[in-house]
Amino acid sequence: TLASRIASVRTWAYIAQRPNWLAKPAHWAARTAELEEKLSDALHRKLTERFVDRRTTVLMRSIGNDPGLFDVRVEADGSVLVEDQAIGRLDGFRFSTDATTRLGERKRLLAAAEARLPKELARRAEALSNTADNEINLRLEHGHPIILTWKNVEVARFKAGASLWEPRLVLDASIARLDRTARDAIEARLNRFLQSRISLRLTPLLRMARAARDPATPPHLRGILAPMADNGGVIGRAEVDAALGQLDRGERRQLHHMGVVIGTLDLFHPAALKPENARFRVALEMVRQKREMLPLPMPGLGLLDRPAPALAEAARMAGYRSFGDQMLRIDLVERVARAAHDARGNARIYTPDPQLAISLGVGAATFGRILRAIGFQPVTSGDQIAWRWHGRPRRAKTEAPMGGAFSSLEILRRN
Repeated sequence: TLASRIASVRTWAYIAQRPNWLAKPAHWAARTAELEEKLSDALHRKLTERFVDRRTTVLMRSIGNDPGLFDVRVEADGSVLVEDQAIGRLDGFRFSTDATTRLGERKRLLAAAEARLPKELARRAEALSNTADNEINLRLEHGHPIILTWKNVEVARFKAGASLWEPRLVLDASIARLDRTARDAIEARLNRFLQSRISLRLTPLLRMARAARDPATPPHLRGILAPMADNGGVIGRAEVDAALGQLDRGERRQLHHMGVVIGTLDLFHPAALKPENARFRVALEMVRQKREMLPLPMPGLGLLDRPAPALAEAARMAGYRSFGDQMLRIDLVERVARAAHDARGNARIYTPDPQLAISLGVGAATFGRILRAIGFQPVTSGDQIAWRWHGRPRRAKTEAPMGGAFSSLEILRRN
């Protein structure tokens, strides 16, 4: 019927194309073209339905009431075939039926495929359990959860653990449904991969954590190392000023041997600021906070100009400080502080070299904010503005927060 109607409308289309056969040839040409398009779409739809119905009928006849009566073949691209008919896809360990399959037949096809897929799933489980590290990927995409993938398929997510560097793996639901032996083997392999990445990216942080737990480490040194480790190897100096002031020369030397830089504004380990290490630290912090991945500064970029709020938040975690509408990486802030003190020597007045600000890419206003933060105040010296050393601002003492973990101990101390 549809084919006959298409033939008829094409006759009318021919007539409409004759310039003097109809009163309004352009109008009728448009009308016949529209009608032909609708009829062609209807024909395509009906042919598709006929094909799907025929395919499903053949499959159902082959399957009967026993899903195990036919063979299942999995192609290299993941297509699952029965008698050369595609019934779905196997992506990783997750099987899904063809979207064109009718709802009433989908459950039977799914049961039939799953009855014959365990061998393929077992083969894939063994392959994943023995795969090399370079075939497993830690996917850190802005706006998405942090996941592990294998052959571009999600295999696990992360859950907060006892500390920043001890996240827990949560296997994908499709893997969690495998038999216990396969599941345990995959989980062990993924945990080995995770531990290798933690060792690669967080070695200084792990050393701090071990030293902080060691009873032989002096108490005031533990009071610095513990929060530094918990914060990813970077912490504002104001946060640990009290403990830092109690360190003797030997304890400071211990910090130095561990690679910790005691800066004017921050304490940090230089390795923690390397782009990939910082990226990994931010990812673990997102896991701890149960959040999706934030955008990160471009690798090697020391200065951020008017960063968006999400980028600014991630940059602070990665080791940047805000100075007005610009952010500077904390090792570069320390470079400014050392240059200023080296230039002033024993004098209290310091006249900055303009090339220093230019080399860092910071504006005059930002450079002034940095100098104020590290303890200088502007003074007029002729036509130039010089800077007088006043000393680094100290953090005011505050009462212990009564809602914190140590509030009960604080009450006992006061009594």
